[in-house]
Amino acid sequence: MASLAAKFGVSIAGGNLSFAPYVVVTITVIGYSDNNELLLRSTAKAGEQIAVTGHLGLATAALKVLENNIKLPTETFELFRQRQFRPIPRIDEGQTLLKQGVKTAIDISDGLVADLMHICKASKVTAKIFMDRIPIHPLLKANFTEYKKMALYGGEDYELLFTAKKETIEILKRILDCPITVIGDIVSEELSNQVVLLDDKGRIAPCERNGWDHFRDVHLTHKIR
Repeated sequence: MASLAAKFGVSIAGGNLSFAPYVVVTITVIGYSDNNELLLRSTAKAGEQIAVTGHLGLATAALKVLENNIKLPTETFELFRQRQFRPIPRIDEGQTLLKQGVKTAIDISDGLVADLMHICKASKVTAKIFMDRIPIHPLLKANFTEYKKMALYGGEDYELLFTAKKETIEILKRILDCPITVIGDIVSEELSNQVVLLDDKGRIAPCERNGWDHFRDVHLTHKIR
């Protein structure tokens, strides 16, 4: 935390200590925006493309490797491990998005489908995702048969998911160092769900779950009184 904070000019102050049978870390981040320019969830518009930075599913790969004691080559595991334990926030990329006029973005923490759902709900729009366009790292594809599910629902990659006009995204592809991939469209039509998945033939594919749900996915072992 300290090294990452130092890299981006963030000060760590505090904190509030108490005794509990588990370790609980609560973090509040306070910052400011020049000219009140912010990347929001509520500004996506029909006709915009949906794009992501980097590759998806790598953090989930590390979790699966550790939970199931899977043996992988050192270089492969290190790639997964870094994404899970030392993710680098796309701060510079986010600021570049703002400078190029992008209004809508979110980082992928709960999973691609879940976080796109956050945008759609806040913006009152619907979205189509083409699954064959999702950027998946070759090492993820080589080591996991369920790589598509991991990229769709895994989360914790902290890549940027954003919407913008085609012309803006083409500019970003040229000026950013990280990969930018267009994976779908924001649409105005009514769909069966706010986020719809399409296969390589354009057919609607089943959406198994929206992603991480902080209240549904936790298993409480003690009653709360």
